[in-house]
Amino acid sequence: MDVSVIEASRWNLIVGLLSLDGVVALYEQMGLDVRDTSRFVQLLRSLIAKSREVYGSDKVPDVRFANQLLSEIESVFSREVAEHFYRWATTVFYWVHSDQPQWSAWDMILPRHPDQVPREIPRESYDAIAWFRKAHSVEDVEEQLKVLRSRALSPWDAEMYSIHSYSNKEDPMFEDDLVDPYSPILSTIEMNRFQLAWPKLWSHFAAEEKNLLWRRGQQFLRNEQIEMPGPLLHPDALRRQL
Repeated sequence: MDVSVIEASRWNLIVGLLSLDGVVALYEQMGLDVRDTSRFVQLLRSLIAKSREVYGSDKVPDVRFANQLLSEIESVFSREVAEHFYRWATTVFYWVHSDQPQWSAWDMILPRHPDQVPREIPRESYDAIAWFRKAHSVEDVEEQLKVLRSRALSPWDAEMYSIHSYSNKEDPMFEDDLVDPYSPILSTIEMNRFQLAWPKLWSHFAAEEKNLLWRRGQQFLRNEQIEMPGPLLHPDALRRQL
């Protein structure tokens, strides 16, 4: 498991968020399959506490922290659990475009209105896209988050909120900073649903229709100058890895 596929800061963010009592109830909706959540959370908190001793409060743990994390998960749980967590962290966790660029790009490319569907594709095909948009909607979770945000913080969560300047209210003055810890959680839940609904979406399109949308998508990315780590994957080539 190559932890360098994502930045060390992302591993630190993931571990910190998953250690929060207010996030544990959302594991499953994020696509993270952990049977013994209490034991898992204690493992994360223990690693966080140790990293503070090693790196100090003014330094960010480096990639060694991620390697230690996976090693501890394998030791306490199993190799299978460690690999599942690794795949989830590297292929599902999502906050900004660069986290999952291929999936994020297709989210931008797919039409959001019937008039945006290319003339060569039957207008009825938009029904499949409209279904897909609804399938990965997180409106239900947003209602759940209102309840979670209203609850008093646990001692651990209060400490993490203080250290990382978290807040349960989105602050427009800090658009580039992590203020609301539920923001990446919500994005990840939507990404998880996006990936799960992906195969059914494309079952409604013929091969040439997929090719057309793929070519249009590549042109869109060039026109909008969207940064990508490589060429846009064809719908048939983009598959969930979890």
